[in-house]
Amino acid sequence: MTSTNKNMLVLDCSAGLSGDMAAGVMADLLNDDDTVLEALSFLKTHGYEAGFETIRKQDRTCRHFYVHPIDPNWKKPAHLHRTLKEVKAIIDEASMTASARALAYHVYDIIARAEAIAHDMPAEEVHFHEVASLPSIADVIAFSVCYDRLGIGGAVIDSLYEGRGTVQCDHGELEVPVPAVRNILSANRLPLKRADASGEILTPTGAAIAAAVRTAESLPVEYRVLAEGYGAGMRDTGLRGYASAQLIQLAERNQTMNNELAHGQEYPYMETLKAHLTHLLETRTKRPLIAAIDGRCASGKTTAAKLLQEQYGWTVVHADDFFLRPEQRTPERYAEPGGNLDRERLKEEVLIPLREGKPVNYRRFDCSKMELGETVSVPLSDLVIVEGSYSLHPELRDLYDLKIFFDVSAEEQLRRIEARSGREKLQAFIDRWIPLEEKYFSGCSVSETADLHINTSMHE
Repeated sequence: MTSTNKNMLVLDCSAGLSGDMAAGVMADLLNDDDTVLEALSFLKTHGYEAGFETIRKQDRTCRHFYVHPIDPNWKKPAHLHRTLKEVKAIIDEASMTASARALAYHVYDIIARAEAIAHDMPAEEVHFHEVASLPSIADVIAFSVCYDRLGIGGAVIDSLYEGRGTVQCDHGELEVPVPAVRNILSANRLPLKRADASGEILTPTGAAIAAAVRTAESLPVEYRVLAEGYGAGMRDTGLRGYASAQLIQLAERNQTMNNELAHGQEYPYMETLKAHLTHLLETRTKRPLIAAIDGRCASGKTTAAKLLQEQYGWTVVHADDFFLRPEQRTPERYAEPGGNLDRERLKEEVLIPLREGKPVNYRRFDCSKMELGETVSVPLSDLVIVEGSYSLHPELRDLYDLKIFFDVSAEEQLRRIEARSGREKLQAFIDRWIPLEEKYFSGCSVSETADLHINTSMHE
C-alpha cells in the first residue's frame, strides 16, 4: 500500500500566536488574497472590511491580515458577546468549502469547551467576548480557507509560547496564560514554554487554531519544503512579532501496512490520539471507559483501532457488526440520518452493559448471509473502543467517555476506496454509501459534537 505525497504545515510559534498572525502566515503561504477576501465579502453587511498588507517585522517581510470597521467613527460595543451558535451562524455566511467550514467550527468548539470549563457551564451556553468579535471570527475563517486550499493534512508544532505577567481583557486583568488558554493547552495536551516577553503573546484564538491542526510535534524524517510564510501580529511584545511557517511535502513511502505494524511504525496523528486516550484513563474508576471513533469511510478508523488494540490490548467493537437486518431495511429507516445502523442493538447489547460493568455478548451481523451470525464475547479491558461510521449517533453519544471524529479530504477518500476496493465498488460508494454518511454527519452534527478531531488526509 503506497501513499501519494501529502502537504503538511510546520508552524513556528516561538513569538506567540494570535488569530491575525495565523491568518497572515497562511495567506503568505497561499499567495492568493482574492480567494480569502472573497470568502469574507459578507463582512461588509456587518460594517467591516478585510484586507492584507505587507509590513516589516525586524528582519522579515510579513503579511498582516486585518479587519476594520468601514465607518471611521465606529465605536466598539461596551459588552459584545455571542454564543457558540451565533458564532457558527456568522461562519455560515462565509463563502468556503465544507471542509474549511468544519475546521472553523472545530476551532470555536475547542474555545467553547475551554470557556465552559472556566465558567462551569455547558459549552452551548458560554458567552464569548473578544474571541467572538467579527475580526476574530474573520481570523479563523481566513486561516481555515487557506489551510483547506493548500491541501494540508496536519501540522507540526513543537511547542506553544506564552509571555509573563498579565493582560487586560473584558473580564478584567488576568494572569497569562488566561484561563481559556490554560484549558485549551490542558485538554489538547499541548506543551507550553515561557518566552522572554511581557504580557500575552498566545491568545485563545491562536491556541485553539494550533490545537485544531496539530498532528505531530517533530518533523518527519524525509520531506521537501514547498513554501515559506510569515504572518505579522500588531502587538509590541519585545519579540520578533511574527509567526513563521513552512509548507512541506512528505516523501513518498513504499512500505505496506504490515511492514509498518511489524516495525512498530505509526502515523503522526496516532500520537495525538494515544495521548488523549491515555489521559482519559487517568479518570477511570471501576467500569471500563468507552471511546467512539466515528468518521468518513476510508479515513483510517479501523486502522487506528487495530494499532491501539495491538499496542495496548484495548478491546475494539466494530459498528459494522451492527448493520441492519433485512427486515429493518425500510425506506423510512434509511430516510433517517444515520438510520442504517442497528443503534438500538448496539446500545442495549454493548454500551449499556459496558457502562454497568457487566459482561458483553452480542451476535455479529454476517453480510454474506444477511443474518445474525456467531456470538462475540467482548473482553472487558480498561478501555473499549467502538469503531465505525454511525457510532456517534445522537442516541448513543452520551454513553461514551470520549467522542473522536476521523476526517479525510474528498480526493484522498476516493483514492483510498479505489485502491482497496476497485473502481466498480468505488462507484457504489459515490452513489450510495458516501451520500448516506454525509447526510448523517450534517443531520446529526457529528463533527461538531466530537471531543477530538483527527485528519488523516496526508497518511494512508
